[in-house]
Amino acid sequence: MSFNDIGGVVLFISHSLFTVVGLLILKTSVSELEKFSIESFASIFTLKLLLGLSLYVISFLLSLVILHKFPLGLSVSIMMPLSLITATIMGYVFLNENISVQSIVGLALILAGIFSIYMEKLAVFKW
Repeated sequence: MSFNDIGGVVLFISHSLFTVVGLLILKTSVSELEKFSIESFASIFTLKLLLGLSLYVISFLLSLVILHKFPLGLSVSIMMPLSLITATIMGYVFLNENISVQSIVGLALILAGIFSIYMEKLAVFKW
């Protein structure tokens, strides 16, 4: 499988979504923990927490598939920034987190960097 295949794009996007949604659910589960104690720690083990952990494990398994099919440099340099962009957007949408203009510019530069580095591999533009 090459990056040009739609399957590669689906793998990267799926990894990003499973990672961020899993972490989003885990964050909301743990945020219910007001102070650390054995009793309060035991109370966070709910179906919600298990769902978040399950999604995060699925994202880990997807990362293994991606690492098997693509070079390490390509895999990491797409998975991590894509998850960062997805997390920023989901944090804004679901957790009402602020996104500054500086963050938007940074995210745009990340996208531009990925695009420029892998333009040849994307086969969108052949010079």
